Amino acid sequence: CQLLSSSLPASIELEYTPELPNIFVHVDSAHLESVLINLALNAKDAMPDGGLLSFTAETETVDTPSNDYDETVPAGTYVRIEVKDTGRGFSEKALQKAFEPFYTTKTGPNNSGLGLSMVYGFVKQSQGYIAIISTPQKGSTIKLLLPMAKNVDTTLLAVANTPAVAEKREGELALLVEDNDDVRHVVREQLIGLGFSVLEAADADEARKLMNLDLKIDVLVSDIMLESAEEGILLAIQFREKYPYHAILLISGNTFNLKDEKFHLLKKPFDQKELYLALMQAQQEANQ
Repeated sequence: CQLLSSSLPASIELEYTPELPNIFVHVDSAHLESVLINLALNAKDAMPDGGLLSFTAETETVDTPSNDYDETVPAGTYVRIEVKDTGRGFSEKALQKAFEPFYTTKTGPNNSGLGLSMVYGFVKQSQGYIAIISTPQKGSTIKLLLPMAKNVDTTLLAVANTPAVAEKREGELALLVEDNDDVRHVVREQLIGLGFSVLEAADADEARKLMNLDLKIDVLVSDIMLESAEEGILLAIQFREKYPYHAILLISGNTFNLKDEKFHLLKKPFDQKELYLALMQAQQEANQ
């Protein structure tokens, strides 16, 4: 909640229910965090004049198959997470296309349209269900229904609550270059969770200015598609010239052939563990 509060303007009031005691779901915690941050940032954009954003989590028992979600929900016990805002809502067309990759109602160059498709992918990967309830100009509620975990060994909770990575990168400095504000925010929090200090740049020119400060930057994480196609690759080449043997990780929602430049590519969307493993591989490649 503290993380979200720092990311939202004062005009948006944040409400949330306390944690459910002894209620568990089998999901990747870092990926779930990214999903909730994405939903919060989408809600922020839907409330430019402010409003109320609420998070609730409750158990739900489905006695007979339900058609209230994207697929028929079989009988069982679930955890329902709801993210509700008082924003402008979805149009009928937007509701029909909400989970399609690269579809977005936002305008401007800093919108990838990957937010809700990433949420949908996470829910399906977690054997869950999703629904959107929305009224134009009155707000939206996005409901995630995830199967409740049974027979959880509470003696393992200390292990389950530790970071998904074996080693943190405390004291290292990462330069993050991403022109999509929402994506940059999510990746920044993932890097901080791995122990990095993070410098942020929204474009290649801003990144070059930071590089010229002669700071000890340990790793570059950059989108490929910045001001122009493959601008991120040019930036990576310049970074390698200035910081030889330092890790370079390029990220993109598209597929690129980077064999000629020997840069490591991580496909969006990704969770914190995938980011960590990609950074480890990028460092190994830089040392060769």
